[in-house]
Amino acid sequence: MEEVYFIGGAKGSGKSTICKIFSTITGLKIVNTGDFFSSQESPIHTKKRIIEFLVDNSPIIVDTHYAGFIGGVYSGKFERGLYIEELNHLNNDTNLELILLDLDFNTLIKRRLKDKDNHRDTNKTNMCKELKYSKSFFLEYCNKSKKEGEIIKNGDLDQSIKRILKIYWRKQNGKK
Repeated sequence: MEEVYFIGGAKGSGKSTICKIFSTITGLKIVNTGDFFSSQESPIHTKKRIIEFLVDNSPIIVDTHYAGFIGGVYSGKFERGLYIEELNHLNNDTNLELILLDLDFNTLIKRRLKDKDNHRDTNKTNMCKELKYSKSFFLEYCNKSKKEGEIIKNGDLDQSIKRILKIYWRKQNGKK
């Protein structure tokens, strides 16, 4: 059975760093769902392509956002990264793990101010909403797909990696 590890959270929560370390240790490939949206295809076709790609290339780590700005613009309005119907389609064919990297506002603002290359939104209201919607959509995904999911407070990189590897090794040993 295919394995897909969704690792999502707000921009600057440490997803890419965690995914790279997780990949190095396990040998799993990483896909960033944002790469799929750089094409000129319609979002519906693109989301269908994402699902097909994930299933065809599993086991895989997915670096994603559970909530993103509508149209990719820092508007303070958010939408789901994938919709429940798509997640359910993936869930039917795939051993799915949902992981949210969560962190407090102060840690997030420090990371965003330090990482000037990515030009991330530092508006306090928008950042608080992004954290809120990331968690809300993550919990919705867990509920609708009947998965427990794992929320990891990513204040300590080593501890976060240990928690994700614990999920991975549990899967490899056939435990739920």
